[in-house]
Amino acid sequence: MRKRGAAALAVTALWLLAGCGGTEKKAAEPVVVGPVATPSGPTDTEMPFAAFLPGDGELKEIQRAESALLNSCMAEFGFTTRITAHSDAGLLADLRRGTTLPRTLEEAAAYGFHNVPGGTDERTGRKPDPEQQTRLLVLNGPDPRPAPSGAPSTGPDRKVNGRTVPRGGCAGRTERTLAEGSPAESAEHPGNSALNTLLRLRSAAWARGAADPAYTRMTAAWSSCMKQRGFSYASFEAAAEDPAWARTAEAGPREKAAASADLRCRTAVNYLGVSEAVHLAYERRAVADAAATLASIEAHYDAVARNAAKVPAGASPHGPQVPA
Repeated sequence: MRKRGAAALAVTALWLLAGCGGTEKKAAEPVVVGPVATPSGPTDTEMPFAAFLPGDGELKEIQRAESALLNSCMAEFGFTTRITAHSDAGLLADLRRGTTLPRTLEEAAAYGFHNVPGGTDERTGRKPDPEQQTRLLVLNGPDPRPAPSGAPSTGPDRKVNGRTVPRGGCAGRTERTLAEGSPAESAEHPGNSALNTLLRLRSAAWARGAADPAYTRMTAAWSSCMKQRGFSYASFEAAAEDPAWARTAEAGPREKAAASADLRCRTAVNYLGVSEAVHLAYERRAVADAAATLASIEAHYDAVARNAAKVPAGASPHGPQVPA
């Protein structure tokens, strides 16, 4: 189904060895970082976790099915404007492939470490109008928090156009439909359960990798480079999260200069090459250590892909597209 045969078999073998002390022995061995390349830009190397995730074609099919199910549900409540589901495709793609930089030089020069601005109501802070609020209620479900005194109820039995909004809204119903038969089906948000587990595994692997001598040497070289440019930071996080940047809504000249220096220094110390080599090594160890968990995650996404393939094409009403 996916390009994972060899990787999955290797993980299964390591899992079986666990009963004979194989996992304990492996965990005691140091992680060996492989050869370090010198990429000129973001890479598309397939990372170890990719063996347990949907492929590109499956992600497209899952997104198509999500859109169809969402639109069908929304139409039941009188909303016929077509929704394109974004699902978790972006995060899953990020888990699967390569290493990149946090921003471009152009973005650093314009926005510093601040987020690149967008245009949705959520980003600008504008409150949606009443019709949009109702649409969001149907899409995402009632707010589980108690309503403020005097405010209209948003309880679990909220009705719109005479119909009870499903638990978690149309998005929740869609997620449960696609997760039917998966090991995570009993979770409140089965998709989030699998994805969050993967993100935790990667975060833990990368945290261990950050202590690897190859990575600490690279970080020290970056810090020295930054100091030569007038910025004193011990880590990438310290530069990006400098409290001074949070004092203004927009980046000032010094923040923009720091963000630009950050990128130039990352390039100078081969941040992309070293990070990828370290991440590959520590993700491989994480895959070996978490075989049972990853097998369950793989089964979840297999179930989602199977269920997505059963959703008829063109099941959603047509109309102007809006983001979910």
